[in-house]
Amino acid sequence: MKILLINNEKDGLETEWLRLLKDKLHEAEGTVVDILPYNVLDDALAYDKEYDSIVLSGREIPWKIEELPTEYRAEIALIKKSRIPILGICAGHELVGIAYGAVLGRMQKGAEEIMEEGFVDLFTQEDPIFKNLSEPCSVYMFHGDELKNVPDGFVKIAESKQCNICGIRHKDKPVYGIQFHPEKYTADFPDGKIVFKNFADIVSNNYNLLSKLKIK
Repeated sequence: MKILLINNEKDGLETEWLRLLKDKLHEAEGTVVDILPYNVLDDALAYDKEYDSIVLSGREIPWKIEELPTEYRAEIALIKKSRIPILGICAGHELVGIAYGAVLGRMQKGAEEIMEEGFVDLFTQEDPIFKNLSEPCSVYMFHGDELKNVPDGFVKIAESKQCNICGIRHKDKPVYGIQFHPEKYTADFPDGKIVFKNFADIVSNNYNLLSKLKIK
């Protein structure tokens, strides 16, 4: 199978984290991964014909929330229009939320802005993407923004002690957003790799369904 990895780093800069994400996707799913920067995206249906799924990367360089609807206009349109499975990671998760009407804002504890960083306990709802994980599982977080509400047409599937909305799934389409970084798994904290394998199963099931319907 073939994955389109959208690079959400500012101006399409290829960072060490992006290369790690590509390597871990390939390692976990054994598939071809192509990278495209968010600012050169074309129509979603063209990618639907070439790829089996889309992964939206995180972003290390801070962004201005008020500029996102303009700067990421093409990606937001792709998120809404694509028919193949989508997995949004961290910034990608937040863009999925924005695409479907959620509010994005800074994380706060009282009047103070905060970050969530490092391996944390993730409390999950029953869902195919969290199959075979312990409760809670341990995943790597690195973010200072968060979705303030569940977007239209989605359900919340995960939270942490500091962040209320750490995972979302569309009710009718195979579209997921996860606030954490599954690519940052280790031998001691392997749950991110399991998430990738579970997403691969979701992609495979969707491919088989489309094949039967002769849509693909």
